Amino acid sequence: MMVEYTFSERVTRYHCVRPVLGRVGCGRKACYGLPSCLVLIWVGWSCTVRAYELEDLFATTSHDFGSVARGGDVAHRFELRNTTPDTLKITSVRSSCDCASVEVSTKSIPPGGTCDVDVQMDTRSYVGRRSATVTLTFDGTTAREVQLRLSAYIRSDIEVLEGALQFGQVEGGKKAERRLVIAVRRGGCQINGLTTDSRYFESSWKEIGRSESGHRYEVVLRLRRSAPAGVFRIPVEVSVTDRRVKRLVLLADGEISGPLSVCEHLILGTVAPGATQSCNLVIRGREAFEISRISCEDHRFSFQQVRTGSEGKVHVVRVSFRADPNDRRGTFEREVTIEAKMASGASSCRVRISGVVRVK
Repeated sequence: MMVEYTFSERVTRYHCVRPVLGRVGCGRKACYGLPSCLVLIWVGWSCTVRAYELEDLFATTSHDFGSVARGGDVAHRFELRNTTPDTLKITSVRSSCDCASVEVSTKSIPPGGTCDVDVQMDTRSYVGRRSATVTLTFDGTTAREVQLRLSAYIRSDIEVLEGALQFGQVEGGKKAERRLVIAVRRGGCQINGLTTDSRYFESSWKEIGRSESGHRYEVVLRLRRSAPAGVFRIPVEVSVTDRRVKRLVLLADGEISGPLSVCEHLILGTVAPGATQSCNLVIRGREAFEISRISCEDHRFSFQQVRTGSEGKVHVVRVSFRADPNDRRGTFEREVTIEAKMASGASSCRVRISGVVRVK
């Protein structure tokens, strides 16, 4: 019996091949005079090109902003999570439209790692329905591409005149607020509401001017003291009396620094079953502190403090992950909590740690 391995179909597992009867390789007639072992050797060499479903590594590959105000901040983040056993390398990033600019957090994504693809729409230079396709090209034996699609309707009659909801870096435990002024030029159209899904923000609006051409409003977004440390990016929805507008979205973003700071995501890389992988985790504080406890629900993790610097404001912890001999191959991701004591009181921070278990 001769065996054919079909290469045209999409393969979602790393070493997945399908045996069928009939032809060999690229569709040519099998040479039955050759030993079958030689055919299998040739096929095995050809299968070194691994065809992943790169689109499946993204939580989503499209986003519609809906209606947005002209001059407003409009951005979206696509996250790539590398659940494959190989390092992925992005060789090029391009946008089909000048209305969209793209930035990637890294171009080399190890197993278990992530990459943020941030796309920002230019709402000042363009109006009306706009769409853009962002193409990422990945290195490989054959170039592979993923396309991310965005769309927005930029209203010419609703415009942000001044201000923005960009908070920048805010010290934890302190209030902060941002203001902007919006002009609504369509006759009879008015703002009648302002909402956000986050309980850590308060929002308000008021009319500050009126003329024959329309209305002017001041929008205020306040950050509560109880907001936790970390990066935030939230949509603020503006309701208007125009029934043709389902929603009008503004973007608020920034970062809240806590008493303790640590990297958001630590990548261990590849670990073989029964082996141990280690790396250092740096923890910084606004004041001197002592680590009281480091915890993780996964028994395979262990932690050891290796040194302290900057008069107790910096601590380095050795993070070790020992894979069980019977661990199944695949990705893992766990949350680790660091608790500390300082003069101003107790504090804590969290970090995500990920990697891949497989035979190297």
